[in-house]
This record gives sequence, structure tokens and C-alpha cells, in this order.
Amino acid sequence: MDIKLIKKSGVPKAEVEAHQQIQREFSSTAFSKGWRGYASFAISRGGRGAGDDDFDLVLVTHNVVIVVELKNWHGKLLESDGQKWYLDGESRDTSPVLKVNLNAKRLASLITQKLGAGLKPFVASFVVMHGNVKQMKLTADEEKSVLTMTEFLSLRYEQVFKQYFWKRPLFNPLDHLDRYDEFFEGPTFKPKDYLVDGFRPESSPIFVHPKMLYSEFRASAKDDPLKHALLRQWDFTALGLDLIGERDRPFLGLREQRVYEYVAEKNEELSLSLMRPISRKADRDVTLDFTELYALPSRVTRLAEFTHAVLPKLSPDERLSLVKAVLHKFGELHDLNVAHRDIGDHSVWVDRSSKVVMSGFPAAYYPELKTVCAASGDS
Repeated sequence: MDIKLIKKSGVPKAEVEAHQQIQREFSSTAFSKGWRGYASFAISRGGRGAGDDDFDLVLVTHNVVIVVELKNWHGKLLESDGQKWYLDGESRDTSPVLKVNLNAKRLASLITQKLGAGLKPFVASFVVMHGNVKQMKLTADEEKSVLTMTEFLSLRYEQVFKQYFWKRPLFNPLDHLDRYDEFFEGPTFKPKDYLVDGFRPESSPIFVHPKMLYSEFRASAKDDPLKHALLRQWDFTALGLDLIGERDRPFLGLREQRVYEYVAEKNEELSLSLMRPISRKADRDVTLDFTELYALPSRVTRLAEFTHAVLPKLSPDERLSLVKAVLHKFGELHDLNVAHRDIGDHSVWVDRSSKVVMSGFPAAYYPELKTVCAASGDS
């Protein structure tokens, strides 16, 4: 079985791994190995309520087309009131079941429009949970449309598949894969737009951790291109799963957020010289490919870039003023018993007026926590 990625880059690591697992398992049986998948694309909606309908995965089988919404969620309890989902008491917005059902109807309509009613199979939909949620309390209707990854992968067995889809199809969609390839890879669809808290990251990182533990990207707000952020994409597999477990990840991944909160409580003015988290994250959010986002002040430049582009143009007095400003900010941090422990040209941001902003605190020490030197490429 092949899964064709419409979006070639920028797909979250957890989603890529889910695609790979689905492709591998469905390729393992004679029953499902001829199926075809199309992943990571969107359909634009015009008119009132214009926007994009995002698709994680669509499977074309010998019987039906299945629209799949992947959820890499982690927590103790997932609940639903039929309209919204709540993970450990916090709202996760509209029920994904409602969303994936609407996407299935939209896709069925497009197939009829573009390929004709004769090539429109039954279009089903599922939400597939591939994270780690301990308990789910959903409505009776939602339970029919929500599967764990293990349950979903069991569709590769004919006897299980027939428990979900028992009706005789009007035709075999696999006999027309060339038409479906043209349809899904044609102009009707576009690559899925990946946003993090409303911000769109650039394709290339501006900094990569020496041990590949995380990469940092510039990002711009979808609704305001002049509003910028620093996006940090973690890859905890770089440390080895035997070295860092699920309970250990928040200790590293949430460090900068916790340092900011500590400084903001002790010295509000100094906190303005730290990058502010755009949204607060909890332990359960720190997955293997956890992403965090920090507001990036206007006009500041990373010291690595500043030294090449701006520093040569500064007078001796301006250089001295800048050095004093940097030392003063780190001195204020030390007054609060905060040690950065990874100071470098990647973690200091400045402008010509000697404004200083500090980032890169994953290895920092502050009074509540112990130091983790292993998170840093430097000591």
C-alpha cells in the first residue's frame, strides 16, 4: 500500500510516523496491500465562511473511501458533550467527529463533481487516536466514529473490515486508481497549511541544536504577517527513548516557559527581556515532537546574524553600550538566582539601540529545579 503525501515538507513528526505505521501495517496483508492513501492536503472553501478544510489522510480501499482525522493527544480523560471535546477538563474545541464527518461529505461532493457519480464510492470517516489517552467518555454516536490506532490498523484483516463495511459496493475503486491519482494530486487540492497557535513557521530552521534535540524557526501570524514568533520544534528521540521517558520530557520541554513565569513573578520589567510564551503548555502537551512558540519582538536580530550584518557598522561607543546592556541583563538574571547555562550567539537577540532579549533556556537553572546540562550542547 502506498500513501502519497500532497504536503511534502513541514508535516509534524508524529503525523509522519502515523502515516508510516499505517502504510507498513496495511501493506502486510494481501487483503489491504493494494489500497491507496493520500495525506496532508486541504480543500479551499469560498464564499461565506471561506477557509480551508484540512485532511490528514484519505484511504481508497476496494470497497469504500475512508477519511481519517489523526489525533496525537495525551492525557487521562477525554470527554465530549456532543459538540466540544475536553481533555482533562480543558476545551479542545469542536468535536473532531463533527469535523471529519463534514470533510467526508465535502469530499464525496467533490468526487461527484469532478469524476462523476459513477466513480463516487461510499465515503466513511473515522477519528483515529494515536497518542495516549487513558479513558474516553464520548457520546454513543461519536464512539462509532472514534478508533484507537490498534483498532484502525485491524481493518487490514478482512473479517474485521466486514464488521464495519458489510454492504456490497457498486464498484471497486481500486480499478480506477489512475483517476483518483489525477483527482487528489490535481488543482482541486493544495498542501495542508500547518499552523501552531495561529502562526505559520518558515520551512528552514534558523538554529539547530548541536545534538539535534530541537530546531528553531521564524514564524508569522496567519492573520497578521507583521507579527512574528520563534517556534521551537523538539525531537526527544534524539536523546534516545531509553534515556528520556514520557515523564521526563516536560522537565526539558517546559523549562523556558517556567523560567519566564518565575522571572515575571520576581521582576516584571526584566521579564520583558525574555521571550514571552504565546500560549501556556502543560505536561501532557510535551510529546516526542513537542512544539512551543514565543513572541519575537520587532527589530531584534539574533546575535549570530547581528555580528555579521550590523556590528561592523557600529562605533566603538555603540559597541561598548551594547556589551554593557547584555551584561546588565544577565546580571539581573543572576540576581534572581537564574543561570542560563547556554549563552551563545543563538540565545541573545539585540538591536542597534542596545535592546537585549534572551532566549534558549532549556538547560537553565532556577531555584525550583535542578540543572540539566545534558540538554545543552555547551556547559
